[in-house]
Amino acid sequence: ADYEWAPTIYNFDNIATAVLSLFVLAIGEGWTVIMWSAIDSTGEETPPLLNANPGYAAFFLAFMVIGNFFIMNLFASALIDEFRAQQEEADGLVMMSESQKKWLMSISVLTRTELPRGIIPPRDR
Repeated sequence: ADYEWAPTIYNFDNIATAVLSLFVLAIGEGWTVIMWSAIDSTGEETPPLLNANPGYAAFFLAFMVIGNFFIMNLFASALIDEFRAQQEEADGLVMMSESQKKWLMSISVLTRTELPRGIIPPRDR
């Protein structure tokens, strides 16, 4: 049987395919296929061997954990920034119900109200 070995689409043989492979890893779709291809790799122009480099799994797992935390942090910070901008735009009233808005308005009226100072003595002694 004449078989010819060819590298997979996602590999680390050159910079272009390595960047493409890391992009696929960052997306998270099909990253295990790339990981198992790397674990089975044996070198240039040689066919893969099952579990030839199990230590490569540490790189892929670390990349996925750290990369996903980084992406999650970026997403959360963008969401919080947008929430703060919306809240500042509406003076903090965006996320309040009608009863909360009325309560806030009554408190602001009470804090601005001047009460008479001093004690008035009773008139009927």
